[in-house]
Amino acid sequence: MHIDLVNDTCGEGWLHIRLRPGKFIGIPIARTDGVTLYAPEEQLPLFKGLILNYYGDLSGGGFLISSPEGSEGCSCGAGFRVSNQDQLKNH
Repeated sequence: MHIDLVNDTCGEGWLHIRLRPGKFIGIPIARTDGVTLYAPEEQLPLFKGLILNYYGDLSGGGFLISSPEGSEGCSCGAGFRVSNQDQLKNH
């Protein structure tokens, strides 16, 4: 799996989490149940403190996302906005 952050189109500073199958370009950041998660190296500081949990049940499955420390979670549940502007400069 590959995870990366996509800037919003409204210019409000939101970063939306995109998960895709495959390796794409990146480095491995996590591995569980035989699945390795890759991310772009330049975005690693933005992932610090992000918690991504997968759940599965009879009705399907999905991801539960906890925003990194010092950030504001998006109401859609798939993004966050970093309050520390130094982290955004590196993105």
